[in-house]
Amino acid sequence: MRNLSEARVLIISSLETTKGITAPDGWTTDPKIMDVAYYWGQANTRGNEAAQDRGLADPVPLMRLHPDQGGNQYLFTSGGKFYLWDLISWDVTMVVSPTSQDDVVKALGNIFTPAGAADLKTELVPVTAQSD
Repeated sequence: MRNLSEARVLIISSLETTKGITAPDGWTTDPKIMDVAYYWGQANTRGNEAAQDRGLADPVPLMRLHPDQGGNQYLFTSGGKFYLWDLISWDVTMVVSPTSQDDVVKALGNIFTPAGAADLKTELVPVTAQSD
């Protein structure tokens, strides 16, 4: 019998992480490359703590900046909104615009083009509580 944490890892790893997303160049949805179990698999893992520190419940990682591109950014969702988490600065920003998953993914893919991510508007999410 699997415990809740193991079940969460399985669900995130096999279903939610890559659901409906074709990662643009420079990003990945591969759960192994994203290191989903390490960053998001349990309540006390880094990705979950970063979200919890900002009052965000049940974060689901969607894609990660590929390690070849630095690998320090995750796109995740919580409460129907999209967020970027910077592993180095620990900052979490909410994607204000665009608002659809397809358009957010497209905007993030444009980071590596001459147009850049001009269509991506974000807002810093302040820390509201510290995880234990």
